[in-house]
Amino acid sequence: GATGAIGPTGATGAIGPTGATGPTGATGATGPGSLLGTPAQSTDTVSLTVGTETPILTTTVTSSAGQNIKLDSMAEVDIIIGPATTFEYSIIFTLYRNNGAIAQVSVDSQDEKSAGSVRVYGDVPNLTWIDTPGAGTQTYEVRINVTGTNLLAANVNTRALNAVIFD
Repeated sequence: GATGAIGPTGATGAIGPTGATGPTGATGATGPGSLLGTPAQSTDTVSLTVGTETPILTTTVTSSAGQNIKLDSMAEVDIIIGPATTFEYSIIFTLYRNNGAIAQVSVDSQDEKSAGSVRVYGDVPNLTWIDTPGAGTQTYEVRINVTGTNLLAANVNTRALNAVIFD
């Protein structure tokens, strides 16, 4: 005779045992990362000659083609103002790569004070910069030039220059 109608689906059976682990796949490519270059920092006081650019920190890193280098720099600068009643100054903070300037900031101030008094003013110029220099050894340097009127002296105290290399 003819085949009968298909009956209802039966209950699901128990789960079987887990099979053997398969072979490990090939190791993937290394992902992007970062590397801290040689940081430069100091708390030693350096006397600046007013009107003369002075190197205050240097660091060297080795980069590959296409890498970005993030540079963070700062310096604590004290300006000693003479006994005159008025003064003005500029702190020119310049970042160099291989002796060529790549970035610069200027901190400017002017004010009046009591005649005959000597005062110390402090500023902290700082700069963050992303550089893509290409392959090779890069020397980064921060230089400071203080200019102005009625200045007795200028000093650099705490300062830092850090380079982080990104793939």
